[in-house]
Amino acid sequence: MVISPDETLVIFDERAWPLVVISFPSEHVALEVLEEYFPQMEELMARGKPFAMMVDVRSVTSSLDSTIRGTLSEWLKKTSADRGRTNACVALLVKSAFIRGIVTGLLWLRDPSERDVEHRMLSTAAEGVNWCIEKLQNNAAVDDFDPDEVRRLLAKYDKS
Repeated sequence: MVISPDETLVIFDERAWPLVVISFPSEHVALEVLEEYFPQMEELMARGKPFAMMVDVRSVTSSLDSTIRGTLSEWLKKTSADRGRTNACVALLVKSAFIRGIVTGLLWLRDPSERDVEHRMLSTAAEGVNWCIEKLQNNAAVDDFDPDEVRRLLAKYDKS
């Protein structure tokens, strides 16, 4: 499913499955953004097939308020087991040092038993794609996967 930015607050791009690119095009993450994000993530996990995520939050420049942080933290806790079964890794594309600090804090605050999926914060899409491909190649449950095709399909994100 590919959705245009005019229709949504979160863009899920599955053209390079099993690498899913999730973009947050707005400078601010509001509760409505998470309300759109969570069901789409749960749909991906319900498939029961392993996938990697490259989450592009380079456009986000404003702080995540306590309501957003709490909502995200609760969702991460609630979906921990499902994410551990299906999510090979999460590459977070972050431009702002301030946002990087907030995300790092959210990840550190999770209970160790909830640290089910490896996350890496990177600056460029090329780094994110390459790291996700490496993780997918090392996942025995991933089949029918062409790394060169994934790189070709996601080349546009390098220009972001």
